Amino acid sequence: MKRVVTYEIVGGWMLLVSFLNFPENYEMWNDIGVGFILTFLGVGFIKEDSTKGWITTILGIWLIIAAYVPYMLVEPGSSWNALIISLILIYLGFHLYNFSNKNVDLKKKKSSLKGERF
Repeated sequence: MKRVVTYEIVGGWMLLVSFLNFPENYEMWNDIGVGFILTFLGVGFIKEDSTKGWITTILGIWLIIAAYVPYMLVEPGSSWNALIISLILIYLGFHLYNFSNKNVDLKKKKSSLKGERF
């Protein structure tokens, strides 16, 4: 659940940044910071769900690289980059939330079935 909240917070932050006009220097350091957060989050998540872990890791590495691409530091490149990444992160967060709820429901059903005898 903590991972889901982290995805939603980081995705919401990137969505907010995409609509605010910050100076180029701030956007560069923001991309680097969020990129490192996503990279570490993704690497830690690879063991649990490799697909989402790798997607998150690649997004983090992309943000770090994009901080040094000149076109990505000026409008409209920085806004589109932040917007697309935020939408992907928010989607992953919602998908993880639904996935974790299904696992909890399945565990409850299995534990209730263990007590019953046929």
